Amino acid sequence: MSTQPLRADEQADRPGGTQEGTGTLLIRLPLSLSVFLLAAGCGKPTPPDPVEARGHVQYANRKPGTGLVLIFHPQDEANCRHTPTVETDAEDGTFSLSCLPGRYKVTVAEPPQGPPPEGGPSVAPPSKTPVRAGKVPAWVTSAGYKNPRETPWDIEVPASGTNDLVLVLKP
Repeated sequence: MSTQPLRADEQADRPGGTQEGTGTLLIRLPLSLSVFLLAAGCGKPTPPDPVEARGHVQYANRKPGTGLVLIFHPQDEANCRHTPTVETDAEDGTFSLSCLPGRYKVTVAEPPQGPPPEGGPSVAPPSKTPVRAGKVPAWVTSAGYKNPRETPWDIEVPASGTNDLVLVLKP
């Protein structure tokens, strides 16, 4: 008969053996597994902070695209929970909005007619000058600017934001 001491896993298999090795293993395995999963990033990543995106809309003839509503359709997983909408200024076609960094398809929507209802939703930020009806030319629809799948406006908003977006409307 051998006089060498048995390993913990051999002792657990023998009658009257200790369960110390098995118990320790049962505690260490879940603890190690949970540490590994946390380190591997099993949860969702923290969304990036919103940044400022500024620019202007102009027609091919360089006239400002005034009084338009722009909808930024997210194209990345990181910004998919946020679809910002902004109205261009009725005088010079400029816009400024806060959005998450990433890629967007930008579309044009009909401007609101008159002031928003009391306490109701509004595009943000409001323009300096009230929007006048009939600002969106009919060819905008046929040129694909109202459809996220067809719009030629595919932009990238960097993590630092941007001040120089130029969106040109071409027939």
